[in-house]
Amino acid sequence: MNDSDELARTAARLRDALRAAADLLPPSATAEQAPDSATAVRARRRPRSGHAWLVPLAAAAAVAAVLLASVLATSNLGRPAGTGSGTPGPGQASAAMPQFYLVLGYVGGTGTIQVRRTADGTVTGSDPLPGHDNHWSDDLTAEASDRAFYIASAPVCTPRTMKATSQARFYRITINGSGRISGIHPVGSPVRDLVSSLSVSPDGSQLAYTMIPSCSSPASSQLRAGIHVMNLSTGAVRTWQNTATSPGPSQVTEFDGDLSWTPDGRTVIALYSWGSLTRRQADHSGISVLGLDTAGPGGSLQASSRVLFSQDDSCASCVRQAIAGPAGSLTAVELSRGRQLVVRILLPPGQAPAVLYSAAIQPSDPPGNDAAVLADPSGRWVITWPPYDGGTVPDGLLAGWIRDGTLISLPGTALPSSLPGTQGAYAIAW
Repeated sequence: MNDSDELARTAARLRDALRAAADLLPPSATAEQAPDSATAVRARRRPRSGHAWLVPLAAAAAVAAVLLASVLATSNLGRPAGTGSGTPGPGQASAAMPQFYLVLGYVGGTGTIQVRRTADGTVTGSDPLPGHDNHWSDDLTAEASDRAFYIASAPVCTPRTMKATSQARFYRITINGSGRISGIHPVGSPVRDLVSSLSVSPDGSQLAYTMIPSCSSPASSQLRAGIHVMNLSTGAVRTWQNTATSPGPSQVTEFDGDLSWTPDGRTVIALYSWGSLTRRQADHSGISVLGLDTAGPGGSLQASSRVLFSQDDSCASCVRQAIAGPAGSLTAVELSRGRQLVVRILLPPGQAPAVLYSAAIQPSDPPGNDAAVLADPSGRWVITWPPYDGGTVPDGLLAGWIRDGTLISLPGTALPSSLPGTQGAYAIAW
């Protein structure tokens, strides 16, 4: 029995008790055939005279209070106390930690999907990735239901596909309540070229993605920086592209990080480089973060979005990656004084970011050797990899979720080392 089943049964008991208690109240002579619902019961009951109705009403209230407490207690089962990054913001309810997480990686040289239980890392489902001639993106994204995950695939470059038009496809990976894989199916419509980043809306209705040229694209092909949003039911795509020509914080030159959706499913968050790529600093310090309002039909990125955060080469604490956080915030990876931080940035920026996790950076770390950061669709439960020394990933380096400043390791998430053919995970989502 899982928590959601127990919660549903308790809620049902509450409804039955309310109906039974309401039936203790004297009936009205004017309502004899009202619908049998809790709302209708309340509408057709009224006292005839005096205060005789207070006794059964008090009994009904007592029953309701006891069962409501049971519902609330049941709904909190399995939610750890003191969750740090999972602490709700003002006026917001807590989001339950995902029960499962999905890992894509290589096991014995074969691309494999693994479903693992968050509580103990147990593998609950495993299947090989379909298709031997496909390149699977290293982005994996999950619905808020924690039962559906999405990934993109495109043909691997071969002499045959070099002359054909490469088409990427999106796939939905579904799991059941026990964590077993119940299906892997294409969704939406095929798209030309390669998908570089993707993110599904919390309700699973839309998929945001960015593109790069494929191996079959003409040598002169250059994709304008843009964000595409596909309706997964119809396959229809809306596109917003950069229209700024003057270098500056609002000019989208290249998208650098993962896309993410705000928890309300209306805004796509994207980190990008601005200015000339030839003059961009090695540490990518000239970056901005935009929030794209997806309610419109597409068009100009600048007209439909606003810059949420920006920095230039003079930054002392430099943001390297950023995704949507809870309550209108950003969750970011930041380099500061020899440390790599995962921070929460309140919007608009005006106060010091809250540090969720901090780790020392080795002097030999290259400028681009910072950890990825991702979160569940609520933005509260943050996953990251710790920084590592140099280009070789040590054995046993696992991603983890953050609780009270500590990284709680997630089994099966070790990155592959730099040696060809080594096992390891290249995508994770929950």
